[in-house]
Amino acid sequence: MKQITEPSLKWGDDGTEHTSDNNLHVLLHGILKTITRLPWLHTDAGGVFLLDPVERRLELVTHINFSPKIQGACETVAPGHCLCGRVAETGELLHAGCVDHRHETRYEGMADHGHYVVPIRDGQEILGVFTLYVEAGHRYRDDEAEALRDFAAAMATIIRTSRLQQDKALADLIIEHSSHGIMIADREKRIVWVNRAFEQVTGYSAGEVYGKTPRILASGQHGTDFYQSMWREIEQRGCWQGEIQNRRKNGEIYPEFLNIVALKDKNGEVQRYAGLFVDLTEIRQAEERIHHLAYFDTLTGLPNRVRFMDELGGLLTRTRAAERGQRVIVLLIDLDHFNEINNAFGREIGDILLRETARRLAEVLDGCLLSRAERDQFLVAVAVPDDGTDLATFLSGLVGRIRAALEPGFSLHDQELALQATIGLAAWDGNEGDTEEALLARANLALLEAKRRKR
Repeated sequence: MKQITEPSLKWGDDGTEHTSDNNLHVLLHGILKTITRLPWLHTDAGGVFLLDPVERRLELVTHINFSPKIQGACETVAPGHCLCGRVAETGELLHAGCVDHRHETRYEGMADHGHYVVPIRDGQEILGVFTLYVEAGHRYRDDEAEALRDFAAAMATIIRTSRLQQDKALADLIIEHSSHGIMIADREKRIVWVNRAFEQVTGYSAGEVYGKTPRILASGQHGTDFYQSMWREIEQRGCWQGEIQNRRKNGEIYPEFLNIVALKDKNGEVQRYAGLFVDLTEIRQAEERIHHLAYFDTLTGLPNRVRFMDELGGLLTRTRAAERGQRVIVLLIDLDHFNEINNAFGREIGDILLRETARRLAEVLDGCLLSRAERDQFLVAVAVPDDGTDLATFLSGLVGRIRAALEPGFSLHDQELALQATIGLAAWDGNEGDTEEALLARANLALLEAKRRKR
């Protein structure tokens, strides 16, 4: 992550600060800084543009890690021009995975990058936009977009209240109605105030936590050293932020991104502690869903080919490290005449057959790597035990278990189906030149030869 720069400020012709504007810009900069530090977003640069209601143009009021070239090119942006101007016109969030034709502002040496551009709106009124620079190729995610809209709503609240010159109302309104949990504690770390989001996330009402310490949320997942280090950093640096596991009132443990700030008087004495947290539960669930889709077959629940190759590589590495002359066996199982079954009885029957086949194979191949590789093919990998077992005997038993699993008929929707399989086998004996790809290619060649001879 790059070094965070100070917020850019607006200055008068006489060189003095416009204090009222500066207060607003500092608040917006604080939110922007929080966004760029979210670990799941992978961004370290962004800016906030406010719409001048008289000139009808966007003005860059604060930024993080904008280069001088970007600051110069984007100091003002006309509605409809480039990505920020388009969002100011449409009022809709925009995501771009690269610098495409819509990115009209360009300069020599500009690197490719992606964007999230989020409208800041008060009802139907567009107050401005904020933009984030993300890595080129970054994919759009609904949960990210929703979180950014929440931050835009917080910015809109700040801007609206600032324009009404209600600084105290500004703080109260943002904190009370923030979608992120906020807790205030006294110098003895006793909770004195929480907002509605705190109550919704933790399940505790304000009355249940007032006078208690934040230990009421402790999950038991962190040791004493963790908390001692956290509070030591707060006392020394005045703040701490990071991911932590906490416990709701109902006992559920959940992840949150927590930012704690020590509020001190002019003598440096702590008067209050303020904690702001984001519940990461939905984000983690989305990440798990994405991971599962990337590495597991949706029909059978088995690891897919990509996951199998990763695990096979690990198995070969561990076997090499053991240096016991062990062998690794890879089997490629092809279901005979599956396409004919699928065409004759329909895809629904075919899918049920595949799921049942996967279940039977998983039962008899405990301790083996098992994967659905293709439509009607399964992959198996296993290290031969280093206990003096004869290779032929081991293979005979392994193939026998597979045949025994597939031999009983399949009763599917009043249909009795018999299923056989052809197996291609390849053995790895520790040769450093053999990769998992080469091993799988040999198993495929063996399968083709087995089919040729069988037919």
